[in-house]
Amino acid sequence: MIRRPPRSTLSSSSAASDVYKRQNLRRALDCGRQNQPPCTPNGNDVCDFGFALKSTNLCTRCGGRNQPPCGTDGCDYGFSIETGSSPLCCVRCGGRNQPPCDEGCNSGFELDGDKCKRCGGRNQSPCDVGCNSGFKVDGGKCKCCGSRGQLPCDTTGCNSGFEPDVPTGRCKRCGRRNRAPCATNQCNPGLVLDSGVCVRCGGGRRRKSQPACSGGTCNVNKINVGGQCVDIPPTAAPSDAPTSAPTTGAPTDVPTSQPTSDRCTLQHTEHNPLADGHR
Repeated sequence: MIRRPPRSTLSSSSAASDVYKRQNLRRALDCGRQNQPPCTPNGNDVCDFGFALKSTNLCTRCGGRNQPPCGTDGCDYGFSIETGSSPLCCVRCGGRNQPPCDEGCNSGFELDGDKCKRCGGRNQSPCDVGCNSGFKVDGGKCKCCGSRGQLPCDTTGCNSGFEPDVPTGRCKRCGRRNRAPCATNQCNPGLVLDSGVCVRCGGGRRRKSQPACSGGTCNVNKINVGGQCVDIPPTAAPSDAPTSAPTTGAPTDVPTSQPTSDRCTLQHTEHNPLADGHR
């Protein structure tokens, strides 16, 4: 359907000519994409990138999942031609239970037969480069490392607050409250070494005094006195401050509170109908 020229155009013939030219140009460019005929630059049938020419002489998508390969370009990244497929078809590769890509399996996977499987993680077989970060081979499988009852990691050793146990070689807790410090005489944050054990420091609410933390620091409302954090003493009031409000020159006509019996009498008098003349 040919669109009419705009009414605001003075020359209807020139406007209609522009419409025809635009439509012909658009029709000429409708090629090379999905279900479109191939473009013919220099007389050669060519489809756009990501499209291939199929038997119906139309362009179709290629290289992706369950799509034919793109000629000499093959499949997209992360896809490979499925073995024994007819016609040729691209499928995902390199992941779990997937065939390997041209460059092999993805990171964290290894080839098991003709499929890729996970490796290097918890309770998984180690990869060719070993276990993932935070894991170590223990009993032929990759296990967590660095924590309580676990082997030290290869690069970082035991985690913070743990140290290797000499008899077993596994990590054990250290530096906790009322426990021995770590091998480097370090206690966990908020604790300080006192008499060979780690105790709280800085001064708490329940205890009036605690040892000062590293650097001699204390908590809020505490002060370091001889290495102990104690409560800050209250500020003494100045000696020349008046202790009570002055009473000199107080007015004598200030009304004072009535005794209980007088108030009752006044209230009774005010509400007595006989006193108001009502009989």
